Amino acid sequence: MLSNALAHPWFNGIAWDKLYQMEAAFIPEVNDELDTQNFENFDEVYDESQAPSNQPAQGSFLNLLPTRPQVPENQREPL
Repeated sequence: MLSNALAHPWFNGIAWDKLYQMEAAFIPEVNDELDTQNFENFDEVYDESQAPSNQPAQGSFLNLLPTRPQVPENQREPL
């Protein structure tokens, strides 16, 4: 529960009811809504092997899909 988390010794001394009235310990400089200067730069990596595929499921993944029992056409109930 949230109350258990807030009561944890790590948060000892925090006045939760006055949190929005307190000044932040760090206020980043932001130039506009798309400014990302406060984040680290990482090289973009695209791995095609992890891209979604339009191919039907194969291999052991098929065991995870729900299956329906196959009912012969002449034994099916009309819709």
